[in-house]
Amino acid sequence: MKQKRDYTRLKHITVAAGLIILTALLQTAGELFPRPFGASAFLLIPAVVCCAIVENETAALLYGLLAGLLWDCGDLRFNMHAIFLCLIGCAVSAIIRRKMRNTLAVAVVLTALVVLGYLLADWLLTGHTVAKLLNFTLLSFVYTLVFTPLYYAIYAAIAGHWRVRNLA
Repeated sequence: MKQKRDYTRLKHITVAAGLIILTALLQTAGELFPRPFGASAFLLIPAVVCCAIVENETAALLYGLLAGLLWDCGDLRFNMHAIFLCLIGCAVSAIIRRKMRNTLAVAVVLTALVVLGYLLADWLLTGHTVAKLLNFTLLSFVYTLVFTPLYYAIYAAIAGHWRVRNLA
């Protein structure tokens, strides 16, 4: 008698990685995503943070690596996104597993901290003016943060629908 194969893990990985790929396409494809008042939405940051909240450390690190590599391919001026998102994915997952609860409020706070850190580091490293900080950076911060509940809901649904004990 043949054993029936369980494709739950494959479905889980495919949908989670597919969402990251779709997010990277939206973020890096020039005028595909709206830019109100010139502000950019850094969609991969809330995607990785929300993914890391529901995944273990190894899986979160790999999803962060995928997101960072796709971001680096689309934006050739910085090329440190892969390392940044790997570390963020692993750190957020470890924090959630050991110290914090898996809630939307925690996802918003962690995303806000990561986005603010990224934008301030980018602003400092590029040497722009204070006007750019007020006009672009703060608007981008708010615009990016708006997408956190959406990503949290999607990744929570993925984790709930295709429950996998360990992806590593």
